[in-house]
Amino acid sequence: MDPAHYNDAKRLREEVEKRFPFTRALGALDPLLYEGQELLYNVMSDEHTDGFRPPGSYSLIAAAGNFQGGYLFFRHLGLRVRLEPGDIVMFRGRVLKHMVEVWTGGQRISIPHFTHSSVWKLMGMGDLVRCT
Repeated sequence: MDPAHYNDAKRLREEVEKRFPFTRALGALDPLLYEGQELLYNVMSDEHTDGFRPPGSYSLIAAAGNFQGGYLFFRHLGLRVRLEPGDIVMFRGRVLKHMVEVWTGGQRISIPHFTHSSVWKLMGMGDLVRCT
C-alpha cells in the first residue's frame, strides 16, 4: 500500500537488529516489521489518536474472537469500517481520530500493531516518518 514507508520500516528494523542483537531473536519469532503489539481482550476504546506513533506511520489492527459489530469509527470522515474476526484494518492512527463501537456476542480480541516515535528517533530516522 505504501512502498516507501515499507522500505523505511524494513530499514529501521534492520538497523535496530544490528544495534541491539536480542531483537534478531525476537524477529525470528515475529516477522512483522513494526516493533509494537498489544493483545486486547474486550476493550472498547473512546475516540482518540495514537499519541506516541509517528504521523507518517500506520496502525494495523487485527480482530479475532466470536463477536459481531465493533466497527472502527472515524467521526471526522463519517466512516465506519468493519473490524470483525479475521479482519485487519490499516490507517494512520496518529493522524485520524478513531474509536471502537459497541459489539455483541462473545469475546472480542484486537491486536494492534504499531511503531513508536522513540524507536525512529533513537535510530536517527525520525525524519522519515515526521517525528519532530
